[in-house]
Amino acid sequence: MKMLFCVNTPAQVHTWAHLIYDLVSKGHEFKILARNYGSTLELLDRYGFEYSSFEPIRSKYVRIFEILTRVGKGYKLSRKFNPTIIIGFGVDAAFTAALLRKPSLVFTDD
Repeated sequence: MKMLFCVNTPAQVHTWAHLIYDLVSKGHEFKILARNYGSTLELLDRYGFEYSSFEPIRSKYVRIFEILTRVGKGYKLSRKFNPTIIIGFGVDAAFTAALLRKPSLVFTDD
């Protein structure tokens, strides 16, 4: 199975790390799309994961464009990788999956 993980915060790196290790040991493939927020990218590096990243938009007035950026990056990455499922904590995972007509598994952490 091929999975795309959409990671937006450092806590989400910890949430997925051990699951990803377990899935890889069973022969599954994955890609990570990560938001450059806090120590998210540093943690992904420490776990030894490869990832594609994007910069968050800092202004609350144009926050909708950040979602479009994330979906666009996820769509582009997914077109090449062709994941079986898209997994994440935000609407970006759901929207990307919907555009690609792929199933998604979306959690909330608030």
